[in-house]
Amino acid sequence: MDKHLSYWESSVAVEDFTNWHSTTAHIHKLSLLGNYMYDKESSSVLDCGAGNGSLYKVLEGLKLNIKYKGIDLTQKLVTDAQNNMIDIEYGDIEQIQFKDESYDMVVATDVITHLYDYRPALKEMLRVAKRHVVFTTFKPSIQSLKYIFPEQRPNIIGWYPGKWDRGNLPVTCPRLGFYPGRTRHSGYIQTVAKEKTYASPFGFYKHARKDEQDNPILIHHYYDIHKLYANIKSIAKENNTEYKINYSFSNDQTRLRYLQYYSEMSDKEKNEVPHISAYADMFYIDKEKATNG
Repeated sequence: MDKHLSYWESSVAVEDFTNWHSTTAHIHKLSLLGNYMYDKESSSVLDCGAGNGSLYKVLEGLKLNIKYKGIDLTQKLVTDAQNNMIDIEYGDIEQIQFKDESYDMVVATDVITHLYDYRPALKEMLRVAKRHVVFTTFKPSIQSLKYIFPEQRPNIIGWYPGKWDRGNLPVTCPRLGFYPGRTRHSGYIQTVAKEKTYASPFGFYKHARKDEQDNPILIHHYYDIHKLYANIKSIAKENNTEYKINYSFSNDQTRLRYLQYYSEMSDKEKNEVPHISAYADMFYIDKEKATNG
């Protein structure tokens, strides 16, 4: 196991992990995923980064007749799942141990946010999937962090698109802290100002947890939506095909808020705002609609 993926094995109790993945928001996201499987009439699913089986429990609650298989790198979570008769085994999303097109659908729920590079995982998921690949994120895109809607700007300190420079702070960016009237710093500044960030092929990541030797045992990845789509298209090109990519929102209020703000914008502002997909957290790759190149 790579060091940056060792946090759950070394530092998290199974009970705490289960509680984290039993929140209303997380169960809702998994239920949306289950509904998507139902709509697509999936007969089998491979759950990558399955933990100890939260998706399986949701699918069971929805009474879906889907053959379930899970893989995970954290042995104690795999053991806990097996003790509860859930079909999960030790496995790596970047080196999936199953044959090409083994499962109708291959999913990874909030997993790629913890990877240095999405590409090996996406390649493997696309290889093993017969029809559909789904992955979700829990950290926002860089575009959604940087852009502030006009209605929000009066209460945002430091609305600017440039790179954060600790040694040369713009006058509009006073020190981080608490301000009256719900005034706050932009999401981007809050994300990058306090801790060091590291560039990646998809954007940047931060060390979310470290061991006693200051080595990362958990990372959080913030992606550039354009690079995400470009890399999926690059994988398709390698496979001499094209994939249809869709997106959705686990929190529909995010979508509705975007549409409301967008409808009130001038034409000039509409040209500046990121595409709505930059605010999504669920992404779908359709191999059935693929066309040979």
